[in-house]
Amino acid sequence: MGNISYKLWEAKMSRADRKTIVGEVASVLHILHNFVKKHLSDENFDRLKWRIDWTLTELLWISKKVSVWVGGCGLVYL
Repeated sequence: MGNISYKLWEAKMSRADRKTIVGEVASVLHILHNFVKKHLSDENFDRLKWRIDWTLTELLWISKKVSVWVGGCGLVYL
């Protein structure tokens, strides 16, 4: 998560906004990690595919929020 925070800092994003974005990314990845641990042993690959797709959608949504951030004006939630 440090690299994400650093890149957002380089883009001059406020600390509060960086913490929000890093927290959202960490949460999504934590959910995926726990889900994979549970369902990999079950060999429930359909559920794994569904969770991976969900994770990618969530990360895309987060990236869209970051992309509309404009020079210190804060995050714009679409």
